[in-house]
Amino acid sequence: MLVLKNDKSEIVQYDSPDSLIYAKRALLSSWPAYHAEPHWHEDIEFIAALSGCMDYRIGGATVRINEGDGLVVNSGRIHSGFSAAREECDFICVLLNPLLLCVTREVESRFVAPLTDASGFDYLYLDKNTGWQRGIIDKIKEIVSWQGKETGILRMQSLFFSVLADICENVAPERREQRRNAPLKINALKSMLSFVQEKYGERISLADIAAAGNVCKSKCCAIFREQLRKSPVEYLNEYRLNKSVELLTNTDKSILEIAYDTGFSNSSYFTEIFGGRFGCTPSQYRKRARPRSGAADTI
Repeated sequence: MLVLKNDKSEIVQYDSPDSLIYAKRALLSSWPAYHAEPHWHEDIEFIAALSGCMDYRIGGATVRINEGDGLVVNSGRIHSGFSAAREECDFICVLLNPLLLCVTREVESRFVAPLTDASGFDYLYLDKNTGWQRGIIDKIKEIVSWQGKETGILRMQSLFFSVLADICENVAPERREQRRNAPLKINALKSMLSFVQEKYGERISLADIAAAGNVCKSKCCAIFREQLRKSPVEYLNEYRLNKSVELLTNTDKSILEIAYDTGFSNSSYFTEIFGGRFGCTPSQYRKRARPRSGAADTI
């Protein structure tokens, strides 16, 4: 379950309160329908696929992370990992708050700020067959190996600086004018996603979602299609269904109560679209899910 700030960006549950580092190995099947919700956070995200593969959506782009490869998602970018075929992927996810790299004003102004601002890259694919990219993948794995050790935080921070140097030495900065309109769309989308995440239990119309982003209905639909590859209504229903899964797994509420709590007008419609997404009824899902542990926090 994601924990969100007031702006609906994710509050990352760091390994320790002061570390500003999150590192975890996880299975994609830990998420409902093998699909994490689109979300964003100020941390830079690093993914390494140990076995299997998965798709990753970052803004309007979708990339497949093949076994042995990896991905870097820049700060503040809307993203989610998923497998439409519901195939398993065993992966490592590491998040780093950029503040951890800002040890001096020069490092912040010359390297960190240009990398993470709106004109920087959205994502960087890491190919295991490309030398310097393979080096980053290996460092991601090594970061996880230092968790919980006496000098672990020092080793992890050292590795992050090495990764930062790799990126700055090998990735040419994009021209700002090529991306001047991108932040406007992304900010509108974040506002609309925030609205849905806050009001999902109420009656919501397309006009309501568009108004939250200060755009017209057609522009709203275009932004969702471009950035998430789905309509606003599809996103709303998926979000409601994911919330219903939390209630099915963690509460004893009736199916009717859960349907109403997550914004569905009746239990029949709720059961119908639940079956279309998860391939079973809500009651069947509850029976299967109860023995399982909860999903990881972020991807």
